[in-house]
Amino acid sequence: MPAPACRESLAADPDAELSHHRYSYLPLRFDCVLDDGTTYSSDPDYVWMNWTALTLAATAVLLAVAAVLAARGRSRETPPG
Repeated sequence: MPAPACRESLAADPDAELSHHRYSYLPLRFDCVLDDGTTYSSDPDYVWMNWTALTLAATAVLLAVAAVLAARGRSRETPPG
């Protein structure tokens, strides 16, 4: 049974027959598949989620690198004496 998002988006085209739906985590998307094999996105307005996920992942990597560099910098300092 196709997802509700697919069934609702086909209300404008009653001749189309839904077969199933597919999803993907990379990139984030949710596709509806028709009986003839064609696919369409259930809601193309969610493209911003991919950019948000990419930005958050890049920020996490940069913060991790900064933390490692800061820790190395502190360990190289000579003790006062």
